[in-house]
Amino acid sequence: MDQVGDWVVRGIVGALVAAFGALFLRVRTNEKELAVANKALERYERTEKDVGEMKTLTARIDERLKHLPTHDDLQRLHDRISKNGQSTAETKQELAALNESMRGLRSAVDRLHAVEIKRSGS
Repeated sequence: MDQVGDWVVRGIVGALVAAFGALFLRVRTNEKELAVANKALERYERTEKDVGEMKTLTARIDERLKHLPTHDDLQRLHDRISKNGQSTAETKQELAALNESMRGLRSAVDRLHAVEIKRSGS
């Protein structure tokens, strides 16, 4: 029986050693998984903080951009500039025609003046 008892004790001790080894291995694996999970959580928290900062910055930029003209505003401004350019060109043509008329009148007045000088001089 001594031999059987030794085998039983050895079997129990072997089982206990194997169980504790498996338990130690499982605890070690859990520690590694926990470390990986903690690092992932830290990265997530940093990313979440960065996203919050980006949202704040985006809101500030949007607030500043609100005062800038839109595409439609710029198109209306361009249209007004074009109309003013056309109007200016028409006014330039009218002034050129008026200038020609004034030259003609000035020439006529000069001739009349010359005729008057001849009449009064004789």
